[in-house]
Amino acid sequence: MSGKKERNKERREKRLQEISLLRTIPYSDDQRWWSQETVAVVTGANRGIGFEIARQLAGHGLTVILTSRNISVGIEATKALQEGGFSYDVHQLDILDGESISAFVEWIKQKYGGIDILVNNAGVNFNLGFDNSVEFARQVVDNNYYGTKNMIKAMIPVMKPSAASARIVNVSSRLGRLNGRRNDG
Repeated sequence: MSGKKERNKERREKRLQEISLLRTIPYSDDQRWWSQETVAVVTGANRGIGFEIARQLAGHGLTVILTSRNISVGIEATKALQEGGFSYDVHQLDILDGESISAFVEWIKQKYGGIDILVNNAGVNFNLGFDNSVEFARQVVDNNYYGTKNMIKAMIPVMKPSAASARIVNVSSRLGRLNGRRNDG
């Protein structure tokens, strides 16, 4: 393993340990609305915030499905999470591809019957773009708005009715704001 990859892995492990210490929340039985049968889908869960959301949900006993546009990257993320002793499932999903979404929904129906939680985390950070082009801005809007909208529309029909009610969580960031960007033409 290269020195940079090893340092990144060490930093990620240290960060996960720190977050675990800070975010371990004991819930009493009357506060818990979920169980091991509660199914959560986290889009873009192969790294960053999505990765940690998936880890935290599994840590609280939920069944967690990670999605990633690139299945091999998703499988690697799942392996890393499974080292923590939790069970995860993974599926390829491109939130901009209608066929990918349809295949995912059918897989969910067949394997789980439905879901209880959808965490829309997949997205593109405008501020990390290498250019200020219209094409890149369109990619950001397509992913961050239309991709999220596509997922909500496709997943609502497979959300399980429950006493605690199903949940949709949309992750965003103030970094996605368009103010402060130059207009280079």
